[in-house]
Amino acid sequence: AFTDESVHMPEKGLAYSADADRRSFRAMVNFLEELFD
Repeated sequence: AFTDESVHMPEKGLAYSADADRRSFRAMVNFLEELFD
């Protein structure tokens, strides 16, 4: 849920994190670049 802006339920431990969203996307791009390079 940390990468989904529509989720905001801190009482259930769910919240959006812009930093986590950017970092996870970058990690995915790096992985795919290594895989297909």
